[in-house]
This record gives sequence, structure tokens and C-alpha cells, in this order.
Amino acid sequence: MSIKNQINPMLNEPEPKIQWRIAHIDFKGVPPTFDRLLEHLRIIRYAGYNAVLLEWEDMFPWEVDQRFRNASHYSREQIQKISDEAKALELEIIPLVQTLGHMESFLRFDNYAHMLEEPNNIASINPLADGAAELISGMVRDMMDLFPDVKYLHLGGDESWCFAQSEAGQAYLKEHSKAALFCHHYQPLLDIVNERGIRPMLWHDMMIEWDIQELSHFLKQVDIMVWGYQGQPGGDSGPYSREVIDRFAQAGANLWGAAAYKGGDGSMVNLPHLDKRVENAEGWAKLCEEVKALKGVCATGWSRYSTELWQIAPFDITLNVFFLIGAALHDGRIHDAHAEQLTLALDRIGEAKNWQTRVNLVQKLTARVDEAWRHIKGTHMYVACRQHDNTRAMGAIGWRNLGYIKENHGQAKLHAEALQASLAGSICSPWLENWLATQINAIHPAYHHAHDTIHAWAEHVGTEPYQPAETYEIPDIY
Repeated sequence: MSIKNQINPMLNEPEPKIQWRIAHIDFKGVPPTFDRLLEHLRIIRYAGYNAVLLEWEDMFPWEVDQRFRNASHYSREQIQKISDEAKALELEIIPLVQTLGHMESFLRFDNYAHMLEEPNNIASINPLADGAAELISGMVRDMMDLFPDVKYLHLGGDESWCFAQSEAGQAYLKEHSKAALFCHHYQPLLDIVNERGIRPMLWHDMMIEWDIQELSHFLKQVDIMVWGYQGQPGGDSGPYSREVIDRFAQAGANLWGAAAYKGGDGSMVNLPHLDKRVENAEGWAKLCEEVKALKGVCATGWSRYSTELWQIAPFDITLNVFFLIGAALHDGRIHDAHAEQLTLALDRIGEAKNWQTRVNLVQKLTARVDEAWRHIKGTHMYVACRQHDNTRAMGAIGWRNLGYIKENHGQAKLHAEALQASLAGSICSPWLENWLATQINAIHPAYHHAHDTIHAWAEHVGTEPYQPAETYEIPDIY
């Protein structure tokens, strides 16, 4: 079914309440196939967004170091087609390239070990290391070469938890501030981007403690995206409080807010908490009315918290949250009618049936995995009970728990297989398999550890372990 000619019934206001409504795609986990990505762009526009923040990571065809590409990366020709499709949809592309924290995809190679802010931590680059400036500027140029006509380029800049902890960084701080080191790192990048007529962006969290004087000069050259995914933004305290936002605004910043349609409820949560996500997005929409420096809001969709961690559920499973946030940003808030119009909106573009099927499978998969872990915990508590009270005999409960673990594992595996079949062609094959295998295979060592714990305690107390007729063995799973 064609999306381009469909009207989204969830967009009730004649004109959007917020000028810029940005959808974020995080490619470092469960990346869509190229064809599905083109469909995603059409879905994004239909859902009420007018810009897309593309966090490319290792799906980009890097030239600065081709080892940065993963095996499923998009080609240069595909990138051009993505740009052409976005332009046809009047959807503004904002590319994102990491330049400080979240550098795991790039710093994992041995020849960059000297650039690490602290040993064995590939997340953060040391701005003062030899070759660091050249590497980062090369990555920025790679991105601009394939996106020469964009208005904005996001340079990341968030969550460098060990910033300035290197020996060189500590020496620098004896004479300068952290703000000065941050500016030292970013000034050349801002110059490169501004020279191309592109406005750079940065996340806000590394600048939260700066005073207005430190912010004022720097923020003339870069826009700031303030992210906060819990509760109402602009509260009395915290990293996205009203005081923080007002301080950025008083320093002359062009500001953007960031909510989350997925990944905002924890790295182990497959399905986002709908009410929490909508409440947060409505809070950002309201704040846009109050703070004139806020130009728009980005709905982020995190696929991993770090490239070293497991993947989070894909875009296709979170369409309900994505559409409701799109409506909240377009209309200014969620009305009762929006929930009623959601199924109709998805049905008009042929997504309703597949979305509901996938959500049902994820719910069943999650329930079975959670139940298996509950019995794993119960088995260990069962043994601990006897370790602290040896008058308790070793009975059948522990062995029965192992049976429950096996049963739930087997059912989870069936749901995962059905989910893989449903998403085939939508998610790049190795990453779809990896996401599902991670859900299932974590049970395997925990099961065997619980099994061995019961055996060891039974032998310790000299009790003949209960052995049911069925042998509870879990084979390698996925």
C-alpha cells in the first residue's frame, strides 16, 4: 500500500504546534534493511515528523578507516538514494557522527589504543592524544561528503564519563577548566562544519555545569540538544531541569529537546512503557511553548545503550509509541481520540496487522524469558535456604524448577523463531538473529549453573538427589 498519498488521521491540528519534529534512528543495533529503511522514511513523514536524525555508527560507508564499516553497512549509492527519498518526502536529514563519547565502533582497533581516555575503555576519545583531532575531523568530513546539502550536522558529544581523566587531560586541568578542554576539542570541528554552511549540533550533558559566561561564546557556533526521557522535562532539579534549560537559553543557545519512543525505559525493556513515553513527549511539547529558544523536539529511538551492549527491540515493534509521540509533537498534546485513531492510522499504510503480530510475539517471548529467570532465581534461593538451615532436606523442588526453566526456554525459543520469520526482510539478517539469540541464550549458562548448584549441595549434605524420569538438559539454543 502506498504511504505517500495517505493522510494520517491522528494529526488533528491544521498546522503543527512545534516547528521541528525530528525522528531518530539509531543504526548501531537492529538496523533495517535498505528497502525497509526507505519505508521507514515514508512512515516517519506520515506519522507527522519533518526531520530525521540518522545516527549511522558502523552502518555508514566510512572512508577514513574502512574497518569502521560492519558487514551489513549501506553503500554510498544507497546513502544517495536515502537522501533522495528524504528530499522527495520533504524530510530534513540530520546526520550524526560521534566525536567524543560512544566511540566504541571506532576505537576498538589496536592502532587507536593510544587515543583512549583511559586504558581498556574504548568508549571515549582523548582529545589531546596524537592523531585524535585528525581522526575525528576525517570522520566529520566523510559524513559531510555524502551529505553536502544538509542544514544541520549532529556531532554527538555526550556521555564521555571519563573526560579529561588521561594523564594529558589531568595536566591540562591544572591550568584550564574542563569547559576549556571541551572547547579546545570542538572548536576545529565547529569551524569545519560552519565553513560548509552547515549548523553543528551537540548533546547538552557535558555542558550542564558550565556557567553562562563559559557557554555564551561557544554557543554562538553550535545548537544544543537537551535530552531527558523520564517524567516532565523542565522540573525543579536534574540534568534537564528548568534551571539548566534557562541557563542555556540565557547564554544565547538555539535549543532542541529530546524525548524517546524506544530505549528510554531501560536497556532490558523490549516494549517501551507507553504512558511514560507519551507523558515525557507531552512535557517537551509544552516546554516548547514556554521557552522560545527551543526550536523543536527529537523523538529518539535507541537500539543499544552502547555498541558493547545488547540490542533493544526494533522500530517496527514500537510503532504505537512512535505515532503517539508524533501526534503529541504535531498537535501539542495527546487527545483521547489519538488512541482510537492509532489502529486506523497504521491500517491505512498496511502496518497494523504486522505490528500487532510482532507486539504479541514480543510480549509472549518476554513473559517466557522472565518466567525462566524467576525459576532460576528460585532455584538458587532454594539451595541458599538449605545452606543456612541444614535441617531442611534436599527434595524435588529444585529439580522441578529446572523443568520449569526448560519448559519456558522452549516456549521462548518458539516465539523467537516466529518473530524472526515475521521480521525477515525488515531487519538486517545477522542483527535480527543476534537480538533474538541474546534474549534466549542468556538462559543457557544460568540453567546449567543452577543445575550444578543443586548437585553440589546434594552431594555436600549426602542426600540422594531427586531425579525425575525426564532428563532436564537444555541444548545450545539459537
